Amino acid sequence: MTLTPPSVCVKDTGTAKGRGVFALREFHDGEVVEVSPVVVLRTPYRALPQDIRELVFYWEGPLGESATQALALGYGSLYNSNNPANMRYEVDRGGRVL
Repeated sequence: MTLTPPSVCVKDTGTAKGRGVFALREFHDGEVVEVSPVVVLRTPYRALPQDIRELVFYWEGPLGESATQALALGYGSLYNSNNPANMRYEVDRGGRVL
């Protein structure tokens, strides 16, 4: 798999949240913005530092303490997670990417 950089940049939002990822061009419905490799963390969610908890994705296992989390590399863990979001992610556990 060849990974290519997305057409986005990271800059200060001017809010208490700090940095945000911003598109450098228009993206179309269904278009892949980025393929982000992940680091799978076997540490229980509640044992992770608060700063890391805000960046990880649920990865696998039963919901709760025994589940694993994934930290996305690239821009993956920095995308806006508002609900409703203007984009979605898909998990590829075999490829260990989002």
